[in-house]
Amino acid sequence: MFSLDPLIKFDVNEVELKFIKSSGPGGQNINKVSSSVQLRFSVLKSKIISPDIKSRLFSLFKNNINKDGDLILKSDKYRSQSLNKKDVIEKLIKMLHMARSKPKKRVPTKPPQSSIQNRLKSKNHRSNIK
Repeated sequence: MFSLDPLIKFDVNEVELKFIKSSGPGGQNINKVSSSVQLRFSVLKSKIISPDIKSRLFSLFKNNINKDGDLILKSDKYRSQSLNKKDVIEKLIKMLHMARSKPKKRVPTKPPQSSIQNRLKSKNHRSNIK
């Protein structure tokens, strides 16, 4: 177990980091160095995340989750492997924080009676002018 955040703890086997070559132009260094980091986290197999957080992860980040239930994140923002590794872990933490917070329940509201009366008066006044 290691902790990415004081509130979020992971088993080492649940997070898989893979170092790949960055895409795009980059000169001579791009063909030799694997500085981009790909993180793979199995949402379905995770024992630490509760089922309601899993369902919110699937609804919020369905474009980042494949059909096997793996959340795949990539970072090639920096030229350094270690900075990209930190960046991709921070992305995962942000996603988990977003999924952990429950959405607020919408309470339907009605307009006040006075505003309804004012709207109807102005419509009636405008129709009399025409």
